[in-house]
Amino acid sequence: MNNWVYGKEIYSMNEVINTLKNKKEIHIGTDSQPKGINSLFVTAICFVDKNKIDYFWNKKLIQINGKDYNNRLPLEIYTSIDIAIYISERINEPDISIHFDINSNPKFRSNVYYGMAKGMAEGCGFDYFVKPKSWAASSVADWYTK
Repeated sequence: MNNWVYGKEIYSMNEVINTLKNKKEIHIGTDSQPKGINSLFVTAICFVDKNKIDYFWNKKLIQINGKDYNNRLPLEIYTSIDIAIYISERINEPDISIHFDINSNPKFRSNVYYGMAKGMAEGCGFDYFVKPKSWAASSVADWYTK
């Protein structure tokens, strides 16, 4: 787990975990964008703090063909779930939800991964959200992929 950014400061994952202890809600989302033959992945760990939402984010370039949507989207799902599991193993009874950049409407291409994302999240015991309610992925993480 690489370094995480909060404001203009950089934190280790251990520091992120310490910050997340005793937070009411934790929301995790990942988004990606093609960057040539690679893909830029951004994961956001959002949390409610004093009635406002704040977040850490992590950016990494992965050697996956950016145009290969069928590799990128499952990796977004796996990344968010992996982070959620990592956090849940280190915080006592966290309230974690995972936000997937997937549309529940079958008219959209991402819908083909809806069942997979739902099954993985529920199988791991996490609540989940998809578009249009998946703001941690679709807004926060998305912002840093640009």
